[in-house]
Amino acid sequence: MFKKNIKISKFIYNFLIYILKFKIKNPYLKNIIITKIYINKKFSNINIYFIDFLKEYSLNIKKEIFILIKLLNNIKNYINYKIKNKINNFKKINLNFIYDKSSLKFEKKISLLEINKNYEKK
Repeated sequence: MFKKNIKISKFIYNFLIYILKFKIKNPYLKNIIITKIYINKKFSNINIYFIDFLKEYSLNIKKEIFILIKLLNNIKNYINYKIKNKINNFKKINLNFIYDKSSLKFEKKISLLEINKNYEKK
């Protein structure tokens, strides 16, 4: 379960501001909603859920996905840079892209999940 009222470090705060700024500057990301952000007690896992609700389905889907992957890669690079230069006890984060075909068909949405290699289900 996701815990409420988690105290976050300045690093995490800056990281979230970075995501929001990137999202606002990029016109292709207008429909993206950051739905959940979970950070565990030790700050070793960062899980971000992006959901993009699309009104129409066309050839632009590939473009949207490409841009979202680019965004996630930028986030990964930003985190890894911070870890390398500022925070020694952070583990390197692996970023994975998951394309959920079933949700596209039934709920008309595309889900992108960033999952740490040490992700634990609770």
